[in-house]
Amino acid sequence: MVAAEVRQRLQALAAGTGHVLILGETGTGKERIARAFGEFRASQPFVTLNAAELTRELARSELFGHVRGAFTNAGANKAGLVDSAGDGVLFLDEIGELAIDVQADLLRFLEDGSYRPVGSTELRRSNARLVAATHVDLDQAVQHGTFRRDLLARLRASNPPLKLPPLRERREDILAWTQLFFRQAGRDIDEPWTAGALECLLLYPWDENLRGLGGAVNLVLTRTSSFPCKTEHLPPEVVEHRAKLRGSPGTRASGESTPQRPDPSKAEIETALVETQGNMRLAARRLGIHRRKLYRLCERFGIAHESFRAEPQRKDE
Repeated sequence: MVAAEVRQRLQALAAGTGHVLILGETGTGKERIARAFGEFRASQPFVTLNAAELTRELARSELFGHVRGAFTNAGANKAGLVDSAGDGVLFLDEIGELAIDVQADLLRFLEDGSYRPVGSTELRRSNARLVAATHVDLDQAVQHGTFRRDLLARLRASNPPLKLPPLRERREDILAWTQLFFRQAGRDIDEPWTAGALECLLLYPWDENLRGLGGAVNLVLTRTSSFPCKTEHLPPEVVEHRAKLRGSPGTRASGESTPQRPDPSKAEIETALVETQGNMRLAARRLGIHRRKLYRLCERFGIAHESFRAEPQRKDE
């Protein structure tokens, strides 16, 4: 699944020219986006390479190929992936992990399409477009001397980088992503969660982003075959996180004042809207604020409260 605005950007990039840099935390779906980019150019090759899995010597050979005898165990001549990509796309995942001396060779390729296979003096050319992705903060990597400043500048000059926000900043997508994961597992379910289970999913921080959410769905599928799924089917840490946020009233010392409640967060508002199916009066009551303030907060956070009214409310266990 690709959000509509990201898909529009991808379509524009695929129809254009130049190389593409995709940024985002681990698990935010960078490879999915790169493959969607390739789908827009389906008539052309799409080859992939993960820089984090390669040694310096192997990275150069995989990218640009080598000639016979170029290094120990180098047999027959081998074409590199820039050659295999032809007029298509080379997806270089985790470019931030690429050895810095190999980055110099990559920079030359990005500048004019030229490269030399390992052990060769022959200059070759390729028209492949590079789609690179990384979870690394490349500006910090430049400061630490692990990433070339000129390579970063070249990547940014081709097209503005496509930055994928972490899942905790796009909680409105969580339900749709879980529906997609269920479909990929052969279960096409319109209402996969009870209100309580969905609340737990919306409140959880998802440090591993889509990777973590997909893992949670896989665990649920091992625990139940009936839907909607309940909180008891979720990973324990997801349910426990909601309990921690709710806390317990406890007891206060005599004369201790109760601190003023801060404004509810975006996640809290969305949870209340999910539980009340978009009823702003009931949602405001649950949040302990005035309805007019809830409207103002929805406007501030960009929450389309009308979209929560589509489905009838289900009561959790």
